Amino acid sequence: MTPLLKTALVVPGRLLGAAVTGVFQPLAAGRAERSAARARARALDAAAEFFDAER
Repeated sequence: MTPLLKTALVVPGRLLGAAVTGVFQPLAAGRAERSAARARARALDAAAEFFDAER
């Protein structure tokens, strides 16, 4: 395969990969934030329940 042909195939592939990553990365970040918020809320609820049970 000639270097020019190889380059002609690689450059659009990399651009497409970057575009796809750009679309899905914010979605994954949003899921991670929501998951962390749920875990934080569960931990706070568990702590509140523990301290209420001690009274």
